[in-house]
Amino acid sequence: MAPEHIQNRIIPFFTHGRHRNISPIYVTQRYHKVPIIIRENISHLVMFNGGGSNQDVSKIAGRYTDDVKNAS
Repeated sequence: MAPEHIQNRIIPFFTHGRHRNISPIYVTQRYHKVPIIIRENISHLVMFNGGGSNQDVSKIAGRYTDDVKNAS
C-alpha cells in the first residue's frame, strides 16, 4: 500500500479523470485498504481467488450487484 500522501495525490484521477479521458487502473491485494473515495468511483472490479473467504468475496461483490451468485 502506498503512503497516504501518495494515495491523496492519485485520488483526483479516479474522481475527475474521465473529464480528461483518463481511465486509471488501481491494483491491490487488499480491497478494504483502498481509500473509500476510490472504491466508490470504480466502474469495473476484477477479483481473483486469493485465499479470501467466500463470505468476504460475497460482501464485496454485493456492493456492486444484486445477484451475487450469478456475478461473473
